[in-house]
Amino acid sequence: MPNTPPVRPATMLTLLLFLMTVGCADSGDERLAEMARQTSREQARQNERMAEENRQIAAASRHLVEQDARTGKAQIETHADLQKSLHDERAEIDRQREELEQERRDIASQRHRDPVTCHCSVSIESRHVPQMTTGPGRRSAHAAGWRLCWMCH
Repeated sequence: MPNTPPVRPATMLTLLLFLMTVGCADSGDERLAEMARQTSREQARQNERMAEENRQIAAASRHLVEQDARTGKAQIETHADLQKSLHDERAEIDRQREELEQERRDIASQRHRDPVTCHCSVSIESRHVPQMTTGPGRRSAHAAGWRLCWMCH
């Protein structure tokens, strides 16, 4: 069956009334028959125009759906790229924070060790210095211990 546009109910009603009128009247009235044919041709042209408009609307709708799909895909890709960049930045910040924390621990540990080293040196110096005699050119045990302590700091 060829692709024919659907017949609207108004057209069917017009044709039915026309046929009823023609059937009841004198069959020799050609003018009325011609008017019916003209009305039928006009209705067919309108149906063809409507079918063409429907095809154009369907094509435009497909185009919009395709465009929307492409736009949605681009938005998803952009969102994924932003998420990855954000994740990379956070990872870099975490790495830098951990590096700073390790430096802080190292500095705190070194500060804790330095006074201990100095006190130990003073203590060692104090034990050995009393055995030394103080005389010309020699320093006292107390002065030698402080000198060593100043070297630690």
